[in-house]
Amino acid sequence: MKRFIFIFVVIIIFLFAQIFLSTQFYFLKSKPDILLLLVIFFTIYFGLIEGIFCAMAAGVLKDAFSLNTIGMNLLIFICLALIIAYLKKLIYRETIFMIFITTLLVNLLSGLLVYFINFFDKGITLEAVLLFVILPEVILTAFLSPPVFFCLKKCALKFSM
Repeated sequence: MKRFIFIFVVIIIFLFAQIFLSTQFYFLKSKPDILLLLVIFFTIYFGLIEGIFCAMAAGVLKDAFSLNTIGMNLLIFICLALIIAYLKKLIYRETIFMIFITTLLVNLLSGLLVYFINFFDKGITLEAVLLFVILPEVILTAFLSPPVFFCLKKCALKFSM
């Protein structure tokens, strides 16, 4: 129970950080998806149950504060948590490079899923969305992942999770 309370408190903190980043921090007209970082972190370091819980809580809260289709982030986060849990045995989680690559690939998959759910039938080309929306967000999130994972791991150890 202590672990789930910790996860929920971290999600609330990161949700407000993501809302703040979306209004204050722009790089190439994009922002990092730090809630997705939480889903990746909790799935890799704590397992499938905690990853699914984090995906559900983060997905519902992100859906509540976004203008996208209701339930889209919830569905995408749960799918990504399942994929990460399946690939977890291939990821050596102690190296910065593997954290970076995992975040890069998962965020790219997330962006493609958002495109196919929202924009596929609206006449917006995949190339334009990939070049101007998905890739800047993927790069920002991937570069942000090692320090975020390091801080989250320290917090989890401090609270003896």
